[in-house]
Amino acid sequence: MTDLAGVAPDMERHLVLSATTRSADLEEIVTRFGPCKPDHLLFTKLDETGAFGPVFNELVRSGMPLSFYTDGQRVPEDIHVLPKERILDIVLKDA
Repeated sequence: MTDLAGVAPDMERHLVLSATTRSADLEEIVTRFGPCKPDHLLFTKLDETGAFGPVFNELVRSGMPLSFYTDGQRVPEDIHVLPKERILDIVLKDA
């Protein structure tokens, strides 16, 4: 995957993570995919968790922006862009 990422250096790379994943596992996943140089994090399954702390913590820890999130199974209807100034709305369940 690292070689593939080097083929198109101008291509955006989004690391897709489940919002239901534990904080320690999110950190390990992001670290392991670090050599692929992801530009953004994309969280799925926001509708399947009541704990948004791990999502917020990983965004802060990694320093990567959130590109999209999903909150359902319908594509493309359930894929959303979240302006960075609204990330706390998600964490506080106000989105």
